[in-house]
Amino acid sequence: MTWHAKALQTSYLTAPGAGSKSADESEAAFPFTTASWFFLDAVDMQARPSVQAVVAFGDSITDGTSSNLNGDDPLARLLARRLRGAYGKHRRGS
Repeated sequence: MTWHAKALQTSYLTAPGAGSKSADESEAAFPFTTASWFFLDAVDMQARPSVQAVVAFGDSITDGTSSNLNGDDPLARLLARRLRGAYGKHRRGS
């Protein structure tokens, strides 16, 4: 298995054989769409030390099963919102 067929989130793809387009922010670089997610074998990122992130690996529950197409409500997003709310309350001294 190399992909998840029902990701319920629109992703944008390059043309087959187009190579890396990670530095190209134009719409023309990603002319195709899919509602599937393709599995990765690695993730490489850089961020300032002050940046906070939530990463969730899991199954269809993790990626938003039973949500609406482009509803932007997978479990990781909901968890991030909840953590941000709890962290904000803690910082204010509540």
